[in-house]
Amino acid sequence: MIDPTTTVDTCGVEPVLDRRPPFEAVLELLGREDPKGLLAIGAPISEYDLEADEIARRLRAGQPISDEVLVEVWERWFGPGSGYVRRTSKSQVSKLAAHLDALH
Repeated sequence: MIDPTTTVDTCGVEPVLDRRPPFEAVLELLGREDPKGLLAIGAPISEYDLEADEIARRLRAGQPISDEVLVEVWERWFGPGSGYVRRTSKSQVSKLAAHLDALH
């Protein structure tokens, strides 16, 4: 079994996404919330594929999605001090984490 918290250096190769449930539900929620503002500037929802994949893997493994986990995932893919993490209130992060956690 793949550890859902492990990142793999893909060396520029497109990672293989595990689209089993709850992937689509996570992706849909991230699309609705658009935490990074990517969809608002015309990016496709697939911009959130990597984050959705990691969150869905963690949910399938039975790991709760807490504020800390959400920030960890976000910073893994968008870098430390991500704009979303810096500009978003703790209550907004908590709300998104709770909605994601409810998908398991």
